[in-house]
Amino acid sequence: MRYAVVGTGAIGGYYGGMLANADADVHFLFHSDFDAAYANGLRVNSCNGNFEIERVNAYNSTTSMPKADVILVGLKTLQNRLLPELLDPIVKEGTLIVLIQNGIGYEQEIQEEFPEARVAGGLAFICSEKTAPAEITHYDYGKLTLALLGDEPCDKFDAMIADMEEAGIEVVRADDLNTARWKKLVWNTGFNGQSVLFGKNTEELLLGREKDMYVKPAMLEIIKAGQANGADVDESFADEMIEMTLNMKPYYPSMHVDYQHGRRLEVEAIYSRPIRLGLAKGVEMPVMQEVEKRLKSK
Repeated sequence: MRYAVVGTGAIGGYYGGMLANADADVHFLFHSDFDAAYANGLRVNSCNGNFEIERVNAYNSTTSMPKADVILVGLKTLQNRLLPELLDPIVKEGTLIVLIQNGIGYEQEIQEEFPEARVAGGLAFICSEKTAPAEITHYDYGKLTLALLGDEPCDKFDAMIADMEEAGIEVVRADDLNTARWKKLVWNTGFNGQSVLFGKNTEELLLGREKDMYVKPAMLEIIKAGQANGADVDESFADEMIEMTLNMKPYYPSMHVDYQHGRRLEVEAIYSRPIRLGLAKGVEMPVMQEVEKRLKSK
């Protein structure tokens, strides 16, 4: 199968790089890093072993890329307004579009835009960041949960999972995209914005007063909002996420990294959209709303 990676940063660069390193046919869209990738390739510094794709299939426009069987979208949701134009040249009948992004509900929007394609969600539990042009540093974890939108089977989805497992990517196949998305939001809403507001990494948040004032309360609010919106998630999942995070290497989440680099924050995807969905179902979300308000003032 031919893969296209749209957004070759911490997420797309890692998962696409793993596939390319396993000799899959992968084509990468770069923006500011195109010259570096074209000249020097793509480098991944990983806790599981470093590697380089010396002759990377690098492009600075999708108009020059071949049609793809599978498109991995690693862009932040802030750039989703660009996706119709970016994806159109590389989508064909039956292309599988996988959104490896935060938030909820974006798969449905892409499906409406590209009815000839299949759409899936990818939820990455990974500690990674872009540390130099065309260079990704992978610090810990790397599990990718994947779920199809819709109930119809998809051969390309099955083949992609097989390719990823062959490449050494830990893949979990989820049957319910809605539940998977809300579960990912539990971690994101507990740590991303709070790390920005208090300037702390995951461990510092959990060892300080923020855990009981902002981290776990936000998680419980998002769980209630998810339950009201049909997600199969229990309140005990908050403690599960906290325990897992305490056992991982202390980490500054992606929103904190974006803030430090002066980039726009994914407040809409991680906080505002799920807040609206929760409030519409009558769920009170005061902690989430406070974090959202303070982030919007940043």
